[in-house]
Amino acid sequence: MKKLLIILLSSSLLLTSNNSVSQNNNSAAAAAGIAAGIGLIAGGIIAFEEQKERIELQGTEWILKNHPEITIFSLETMDLDGKKGSDLSNVKFYNFKVSEFLTGSSKRKVLLCFVNPTFDEKTGVSYRALKWLYIDKQEWINMMVSFLKVSSSEQDDKVLREIIPISQFDRKGLKVEGKIKIPFRKLKGDMYLVSDYSDELKLVYNEKSLGIYLKETDNLIQINKNTLKDMHDYLCYFK
Repeated sequence: MKKLLIILLSSSLLLTSNNSVSQNNNSAAAAAGIAAGIGLIAGGIIAFEEQKERIELQGTEWILKNHPEITIFSLETMDLDGKKGSDLSNVKFYNFKVSEFLTGSSKRKVLLCFVNPTFDEKTGVSYRALKWLYIDKQEWINMMVSFLKVSSSEQDDKVLREIIPISQFDRKGLKVEGKIKIPFRKLKGDMYLVSDYSDELKLVYNEKSLGIYLKETDNLIQINKNTLKDMHDYLCYFK
């Protein structure tokens, strides 16, 4: 939301500034420019919130359908699209923070949804979910062990399983108390290191980033570094 507001405010200020100059500082034109900027911001916020609500509804419906045993939970969107900016694939990646509330305790999970936008001449753009992943802390640690075995030089399962839960992701690797404990390998930009994680997924290391390859649909999605950090911090209780 903060990023959206910054973009919209910048756009508004640019429009107002340009309009004021072109009208030789005419006060009426300047006022109209400010009003237009405010309208842009308000419209953008409304559109953002509507999209966020629709996506959260999809995530809620998936849990209700696929996990009827869960009777009390909360769900919140983490990112509307958690891909790297340089990822050119059409697939979008939504992720949610979920808390399952049990008697006297709660359990954190992340729900990942990979969506393929398709265009229909009659209905416009529609979004078809390619894959849903519902991940708890233990599954996440398993995934990160597999990923770090290709993205770093550390190959000892025990060492990785001890460090992962107490570490945070940095662009240089995993750090503990501000110091890098497991540095990422340095690769050329066109090199990919692959871990065949499961029957459903391959985990890919490229340009110091995590990529998730969906075997069933043949799609590779590169995860934004901040999104990776947010998911890890949430599951490992850093936030």
